[in-house]
This record gives sequence, structure tokens and C-alpha cells, in this order.
Amino acid sequence: YTCKFVDKLFFEMISSIVYIILFVSLLFMVVHVESLEVFLMAHSHIDQGWLSTVNEYRSDVYTILDAVTRELQKNGERKFVWGEVLYFKDWFEMQPESIKKIMRHLIETKRFEICHGGYIENDYANPSYTSVVNQMTLGYEYLKDRFGITPRFAWDIDPFGYGGRIASLYAQMGIDALVINRVHWKIKQQMKNAKGLEFIWEIGNHQIFTNVLHTHYSAPKGFDFENGGVPHISSHNLGQRANVLVSELRNRANHYQTDHILVPFGDDFKFKRASTQYDNMDQLITYINKNIPDVHIRYATVGEYFDSLRKNHPKVSYPVVKHDFLPYADNEDSYWTGHFSTLPNLKRIIRKGEAQLNSVERLTTYTKLAMSTNDKLRSMFGKEIISSLNENLVNIRQNVAVVQHHDSITGTCRKHVANDYTSRMQQAIGRSKNLSKKMIKLIMDKDMSSSTVLSPIEDKVITQNLKTTLVIHNPVAHSKTQLIKLKSETSDVKVTDEQGHAVKIQVVPRIFEEQNGYIKAISDSVVGFDVYLLVTVRGLSLQSLTIESGSSKLFEKNAFELFASKKKMAAVKEGYENTVSIKNSVYEVAVSSTTGYIMHVIHKYSGVKHPYPHMFTEYHTQNSGSYIFRPRDSPSQIQNSVNYIYKISGELFDQIISNTDRLTSVITLLKHSSISESILLELQLATIPGNTEMLLNLGLKNGNKPSTLMTFDGLNFMKRKISNDQPEAGRFYPAPAGAMLRSDTYSLTLINDHTMGVTSKGSDQLNAMIHRRLNRDDGRGMAQGNQDDSPLITNLILTYEDLSKSTSKDIINDFVQYHSLSHGLNFPFQCYMSDEKANFRSSFTLFNDNALPKDLAVTSFDALDTVGNQYVLRLHNLNPSISRTIDLNTLFSLPLMKVQRKTLNLAWNFGKKELQGFKKRDGSVVFEFTKQMMQSNSDSQNTGEMGVFLSDEAMEKANAGRHLLSLETFSYTIAPSDIASFIISFSEEEAPTLIETGGTAVTKDDKFEDDSATIVSGDDDEEFLRLLHQPARSQRPPTKKEETFKFEPDIDSIIDRSKVPKRPNKNILDDSSINTIGKIPDLGFDLYGKSSVNILHTFRVYLFVLVICVSVAGCLWLILMKPNLTAQYIDMTDSGMLDINGLSDKSKIV
Repeated sequence: YTCKFVDKLFFEMISSIVYIILFVSLLFMVVHVESLEVFLMAHSHIDQGWLSTVNEYRSDVYTILDAVTRELQKNGERKFVWGEVLYFKDWFEMQPESIKKIMRHLIETKRFEICHGGYIENDYANPSYTSVVNQMTLGYEYLKDRFGITPRFAWDIDPFGYGGRIASLYAQMGIDALVINRVHWKIKQQMKNAKGLEFIWEIGNHQIFTNVLHTHYSAPKGFDFENGGVPHISSHNLGQRANVLVSELRNRANHYQTDHILVPFGDDFKFKRASTQYDNMDQLITYINKNIPDVHIRYATVGEYFDSLRKNHPKVSYPVVKHDFLPYADNEDSYWTGHFSTLPNLKRIIRKGEAQLNSVERLTTYTKLAMSTNDKLRSMFGKEIISSLNENLVNIRQNVAVVQHHDSITGTCRKHVANDYTSRMQQAIGRSKNLSKKMIKLIMDKDMSSSTVLSPIEDKVITQNLKTTLVIHNPVAHSKTQLIKLKSETSDVKVTDEQGHAVKIQVVPRIFEEQNGYIKAISDSVVGFDVYLLVTVRGLSLQSLTIESGSSKLFEKNAFELFASKKKMAAVKEGYENTVSIKNSVYEVAVSSTTGYIMHVIHKYSGVKHPYPHMFTEYHTQNSGSYIFRPRDSPSQIQNSVNYIYKISGELFDQIISNTDRLTSVITLLKHSSISESILLELQLATIPGNTEMLLNLGLKNGNKPSTLMTFDGLNFMKRKISNDQPEAGRFYPAPAGAMLRSDTYSLTLINDHTMGVTSKGSDQLNAMIHRRLNRDDGRGMAQGNQDDSPLITNLILTYEDLSKSTSKDIINDFVQYHSLSHGLNFPFQCYMSDEKANFRSSFTLFNDNALPKDLAVTSFDALDTVGNQYVLRLHNLNPSISRTIDLNTLFSLPLMKVQRKTLNLAWNFGKKELQGFKKRDGSVVFEFTKQMMQSNSDSQNTGEMGVFLSDEAMEKANAGRHLLSLETFSYTIAPSDIASFIISFSEEEAPTLIETGGTAVTKDDKFEDDSATIVSGDDDEEFLRLLHQPARSQRPPTKKEETFKFEPDIDSIIDRSKVPKRPNKNILDDSSINTIGKIPDLGFDLYGKSSVNILHTFRVYLFVLVICVSVAGCLWLILMKPNLTAQYIDMTDSGMLDINGLSDKSKIV
């Protein structure tokens, strides 16, 4: 080193290399180079009826499951996502043991994930909340019983908009996260722009992490290899097709906060040719992972996606959404608000089926408890009851569950499919009544050997000189007063209770002819009598009354008047007024003799007259369909003529029956003080013309002051936005249980017996669409018009309130009262009449309804299994603002032995754990995603993960660490509007005798069976024991040498929402800000991001190692060679080796 030039040149060269390497390495180390993580969800969306019936789809679905099972075995990287239980259960149970073993292994290894777990994928707008809970529980129980799994996610990708009450129910079920799809197209676009497709959805006390699919649930365009015209992958087009797919994936990733994206790969009824789908996608996945360094794609499950998102992006905060996603629209002129009112008869019979199921489940509980305390009863009826209950209850539950599907209760199915759904409901109702009358006889009959036969009252007529018994079941938990109607040949009828006290009745001559419940025409003479009873029955109890009849047909003529009749009747007083009025202590209702419609309602407490300008109007359209409501003009008044108006006055009620060409309305005002604050309105619609959508218009005197529309979903009243800026179709909302129009001074409330679309056309009208008949298809896949030519009967309740002097407590009490009215309307008395006077008990109850607060309702009280001593009890806190504490011991006449509080679907134990989870935008942890699990020492099995099977030893370890609520106290607190679920057991040793003994063996004709049920005969004790322990809900078929996996996830609960900190108003997507949603701030560089296995990240590590080696070598050179550096100063900036000003992104310099 004698030449300074060489010395300087060498130093410059080495220094330059070191600085360049250091600079580049630091950029790689500091700047998080994101690798796009693509989670590809191979799936097949299965409709449980739509274009074909449930049974017609079976062949296609079984083909899909067969093909997927085969293909998953060929490649361990392949996975598949399945949604619901119905078809999967039936397919699995018919497989040979070898296929069952394969499927169990696929589920255990999480390659086949059942990610929803409900019996079907329910609609979000139309079902009652109790039916959603029941169908989800039905599916979860089967999966837990058969596979030991409890799904943690909901996969609801096809409902037509999303109501918040279902999300709230899912959160109460312990479901961790939810995937949805059909969100209003403008809102989805705003969410994309703001990277808000993943958020915390908060409804009331509950929140759930939610992912909105970017582009429907189909495969990326051009990559569904079962579609015609889609090129298959070969060596010639592999690179080009891979680049097209990656481009689409990168475009989608731009709309999410993280480098994780969930991408569906499938569509409706796809994967019949599963080998085609997988073989082509396998090639693309392999190519992309090897050749495109910043994209990593893999087959995945929903659970895998959410777990990875939480694990690798724990510091990401998410926006909070407080509104729901109704109504849904897929373009400017296509609001999916028609299905709220499509096929109203189907919607109504579904509610009737739910009511029958509700009643028969309670009767089953009474019967089981009666048998548990009566050895003779159990020995006489045990096998027959068990066999009949097991088969029939499972059938009823499954049929009521399947019609909650989003193409069933919505009415968006072809006509023969709707007929199939109706037939299923008729079958469920028939089975329920058949079971109910036999269980009632068993419970109430003192002479167990009697041959008394019970029949529903609608099938019975009181004949002359008859003595018979009427039994009434109140399935609601509170004492209830209801008007009961009996048909009679005579007016000479007397009704008494057990003590001989007369029950008040009102006999009304029937001068009109009926067919299937519809009033058809006025008769020339009296054709019979209707006998009305006003009866009060305690909650969850049975009561019997005695009916005696004579032969007289006399009646008080002055109590009945006939107006505007085209026929003259000497037997009935003729009226001449232009206005026909009825009244009680609260209301006066006036009906026009010219139109037959209500003119006004006077609320006597306030003295205010609420006008009804046009009670019925209709839209005429050529563009609406089963899904979509497309009005072109404003609704017009219905023109028709009055046939007659029939006024009834009596001790129990006053009534007006108005019959016109298009409809019959029955308006009733009850006079009993406890039920006089409601107007009962029954509408009987004749077949409506084609391309017609019919509205019921209710009036509220408001003086053009602002008013608010609220819909009642059974859980809460939801405030709805009505704006002139919205298209008219976009102003309709679903009202599953009712609606309210509310101003500062007055309110009008509508309670309905099935879902309707409602709106407010002005501040003084509440409008409900009650029927629609449409000739054209609306282009959403049905390829069939809604040719609903059926007449309709619907029952409604109207109430008016004066709010000018109401306190907040009064308003809350009103809300609770509306809940009670809805329960009373949708779960009426179930009444049965004997063929002769029976020796029945006067009453039967196990329940102390006086101990139940008025704002708590029992939504479930049914047997967990066929004969075991476990029962499901669900209590709904109807109060929207106050928690309620209840001691369960006070509710029953039997002492409780054990109580477990569970999540709503009975899947998890209720409690709270402080765990890491997703965060709100303000940084506070509000959604607890993971569940702390017990692990065995050897296998480290995560016992709460879906698909993990536990040995008995592992179960003992898991149970040892599980925290349950104390069994020594049965006092529980229920948050406002929440539903608390319990599994309870009664102490049989201390139980009093519920049913008296006596009588002889039953006769052959008195067997406890359904005609279609299989009855166990003989003394086969083994078969009897099998039936004893066979679950009634899931109907698990017995198999030989089948391994039984017991599974209890180690989680005590979902989150305690009362401890969640309050949110600031900013960064919340609510009704007021949804149109001005801001852009989510850039998170900057992530120093702690996930290191993906790809070339770029590997190169970064190599560079770091190289820098260390070069640095060490340079230090050794300086120490050992000791070069003369004194005169070798180099100006780095002047030399241009590191030109800071030349960098395009100065933020990347550390």
C-alpha cells in the first residue's frame, strides 16, 4: 500500500459496497414488505329448496358430497367449506362405515369444515327470532352429538340483506365471527373505498366481528372451471391465467386493511365435478406460490382465515357498525323489498307451525315430568310415549326449521316448491295436534283407562243436547285472557268451570256462509251460531271447562244489525246510518257504510280522532317480482262495492263485519278491562288482480309534525330512516312482529301475525303491504312470476297511545306490552274438545307465573332429550333498558336439582374470560375472538377448535379445569333485551305426585302413537333403553361398534358486554354517517408483521447475514492491516453515493 491512489481507490470501493449493502438491507428490515395472503374457500352454496324442492335437490347435493370426499383424499392441501346440516346429515347417515370414517378424519383434520352449523341458512328479515334460535340449536346439537364439534363461525352468504337481530342472536350463541355478502351496492362500494369490509357489528348489547365478501360468493370471474366457456389450465396458458387471477386478487386486497383476504371458490350447487375444479386450481396455486413472490395462496377454511387474521394482525383496529343492512339493493332500480310481503299465506302457515311446535314441546315437558313422578303411568305408557315423541318431535322440528330458509319464508321459490313447503307445515301442524291431544288426555284424565277422544275445536261443532269437556292450553308463561270461538248448532249453550261457576259467553247468530274460514256470502237465514268465551288461563298451564247445550235456537235480535245489505233479513235488525260505530272504554271505531272501510278511530283517553283517508290502496306494476318491488306510480284507491255490514253488540265485545267485493274486515273491540286497549282487526282478502301490490293504510293524527317509523323484529324496535331522497321501494322495511309510527304526541302500533313490508307515506300514515300478485319474473334466477292467486286471512292488533304526558317509564312499559301482545297473537291458546263429558282435572300447572316479572318471557321450555331429566329453559328480557334478576327456584312447583347457564344455542357454557381479540377503531378490545382451551400434556389438543376429538382421559382433564356457574344458587341476571338459556334438572326424589294413580290398562284404541310413527312393541328392554337415551332433536341413528366422541368445548362463555367501554362517536358507521364514511387511515409500516415463506422474505434474511459477514471482515481488515486513513476523507454527499434528495420516498430512511 505504497501508492496512495490505489489505497484510496480500494477504500472507496470497499466502503461503497458496504454502505450500499447496509442501506438496502436496512430498507428491507425496516419496511414491511407485505405478502398477500389469499385464503381460498372451496365451497358449494346449497339452497334447501328454490327452483326445486328439498327432496328434488338431494341427488345433486349427494353427488357434490361424494365428489368432494373423493377429491380431498387425493391431495392433503385441499380443503372444503360446508354450510348447513340438513343435507349433510342425511348424506352422512346413509354412508357405509368406511366413508363415515373418512369424513370424520377430514373434519378432525380441519380439511372439511362445517362453518355455519345451523340446520339451514335462514333468512334475516322474515323469520321470528325464536325460529332462528331453534333451527340453529337443531343443527348444533347434531354436530356436537355426532362429531363432537361446535362451529365458531357463521357463513351467511345468500340472505337478501341482513337484519341486526340475527347478528345479535349469533353473538349470544357464542359465534365468533360472521361472513355476509348481499349488502346494498352503494354501501358496499363505500366500504371498499374506506377499507371497511371487515368491522365490528354492534347491535344492542352485543357485537360480532363481520367480514363482507368483496365480489359475491362465486369464484373469481373466469375461474369456475365447471362453467362452460371457462378455459381449463394447461402448460400453454398457466402463466397467463395465473397473472389474471393475481391481478384480481391484488385488486380485492386494496379494499381490506390487512394482507389477508378471504376469496370464495364455488357457487350455487358447484363441485359436482370436484376433480375439474381442484385439478385446475391446484396448478394455479402451485405456479403462483413458486413464481410470484409477493402472493401466497392456499386452500383454507373460514376458521383458518379468522384465526390467522387475529394471530398475525393483533394490532389492527376495526370500525364499528351500528346499523343493519336492510333493505338490500343490487342496483339503483332493484330494491329487494318485495319478498317482505311475497306469499303471505306461506309466511302465515309457517308462524302457525311454530306455534304448534311451541305448544307440543311444552306439553312434552309436562308429560315427562308427570311420568317421572308416577310409576304406574310410566309403566303403562312409557314405550309408546317415547317412540311417538321421538319420531314425531324430530319430524316437526325439522320441518319447521327448513322453512326458515332464505328461499322459503321469503316466498322466492317456484310455485311447486312453495306448495311443498306448505305441505310440510300442514304435516307438522297435523302431527303436533295429534301428539298434543293425546298428551293432554294423559295429563288431565283422572281415569287413565277412559276412551275419551279429544279433537281441535276447529274440527268440532257443539250439537244439541250435548255435554262435553273443553281443555285449554296456555303456552305463554304469563296469565292470559283470550276470546275463544266455538261453532254451535244451538244458541242454548252453558259453560262452567270445575266448581260449577258459569263462564261468561256471547252467542252470535251466523248469517253468513263460511268456506275454509273465509266469509263467502250472506245467507237468507241463520245457519248456525258462534259461541264466544272470554277465558283467563294461567301461564304454562292447562284448564278444563264443561260445556252443556240444549236445543233452542233463540237469540236476542236487537243485539245484531245489518247495514247496506243487498239481502233483507227479517231475523236481523236493519240499520240505516251512513256511519257504523262500535266502542268500548278506550276506543270508538267508525266504519263507512259506503266503502266498508274504517273512517276514523277515536282514542278516548286523549279525545283525539285519528282519520283513515284511504284504508286500502294498491300499486299496479309491470316490473315487480318475487324479490324486487319496482313501483312506477303512486298507489291508487281500491274501487269496490259493499255487500253488507254486520254489527254485533254484546257483553264481551262489539264487532263490525264489513264485506266488500275485494275483502272482508272484522273489527273487534273487547270490553274486558285487561284487554280493552287494543283493536283486533281480521282481514279476509279475496284473490287480488295480477300485477297488483296491496297496501293497508293506518292513520295517525299528527298535524304534519315529524314522525318516526320503527319496525318491531320481536327483539327490539328498530328506528328506520324514511327520506324523500330514497327511491320509494327503498323506503320499505321488514316488520316480522310489527311496526310503530311515533310522533312527539301520539303513537300508532301495529302487531302482525306474519312478516310484512312496512313504510310511512307521510308523517300521518303507517302503511303495510299485505299481498302481492305479479305476472313477471324479476330476473333474479326464479324464471317464474309470482302468480299468487290465493286468498288471505291475517290477524292484526292496533293500539294508539297519547305520549304528551308519558314518562320514560311509561314508554318502556308500552314496549313490554307490545312484546306481550305479539306473544299472545302468535302463540294463542290451543283448545281441544272431547266427544263426551270427561273426568278431567280442573287444571294442571308446574309453573308459578306470579313469580315471573311481566318483562320476562319464556321462549323455550322443552325436553333436551326424549326421557332424560334435562330441560331447556330460555328467558327473554323484554325490557330494553333494565336488567332483570330471577331466581329460577321460584318459577316451578318442583325443586330444581341442577342448573347450567348456556349460550343461546346450548353450545357453550356462559361466563367471561379476559382474552386477546379484535379491537375497535379507538383501540379498546371489544370482541374476544379466541377461546382459552385446555390442552393435554402429550398431544396439546386444542379442545375448543372445531373438529378436535377427545378421548375420555382428555375429557376428564378438560372438565377438571372448566368453570361452571355455581349450582348452589339459581339466581341469574339477564341483560336488557337479552335471552338467557339454561339447562335445568328437577329433583325427582323430592317431587310431589303430579298425576293421580288409578284406573286400568289402556285399551288398544288408546295407544299413544301417530299413524305414521313406528311403535315399539313387546318386552324388548334393550330397545326401550335405546329409545330412552336417543336424542329427540337430532335423531341420531344407532350404529354398531361406533366410537362415541364426547365433546364439551372449554369455554365458559361469550363476552360480558356490560364491561365494554363506551365508544366515541367518531369512526362509527351509523345511519347518520353511512353516506359520508371517511377513508380509514393508513397504518404505516408494520415492523412486526407476518413473515411469509416466499423468495422476497428469504432474500431479506440472506442480505442481513451478508451485511454481518462483510462488517466483520471490514473490522478485521482495519485492525490487522492498519491502513493509513488519516488523509483518506471522502465526502459521501459530494460523491453522490448516497443522494438523499434523489430518493422518491424519504419516509423509508431510518
